[in-house]
Order: sequence, then structure tokens, then C-alpha cells
Amino acid sequence: MGPEQLMATKMEIMKPYRRRNAMLGGALIAGVAAVFVYSMYKTGTDEFDNIPMPPPPAVPESTKSRQG
Repeated sequence: MGPEQLMATKMEIMKPYRRRNAMLGGALIAGVAAVFVYSMYKTGTDEFDNIPMPPPPAVPESTKSRQG
């Protein structure tokens, strides 16, 4: 039995599982995509207007003289 015949036999044995594996893979990908889209939808509608912004840091005098 040559390598080609072994490969053909192996493919024939795996044939019943190919459709089920493809369906499971598709379901997993669809689930991950759904979680991602839902997360982006919910975080995209968040508004951060109610969070107070701290004042900008003060620039030291020694840095001001080097800038100008």
C-alpha cells in the first residue's frame, strides 16, 4: 500500500466528520463574531461626558524659558 492509497483511505475514514467539523467551526466563528459586534455596539454608545477631567499639569518655569 503506497502513500497515496494511505492518504485516500484516511480521507475516506474522515469523510463523515468533515461536515460536522465545518459546522462546529462555523458556529464557533459566528459566536466569537457576535460577541465582538455586541461589545463594539455597547461600548460605542458610551458617553464619558460625566467624568470630570483633571486640570492640565503646570509647566515648570525652567521649562518655559527653554521653549521660547
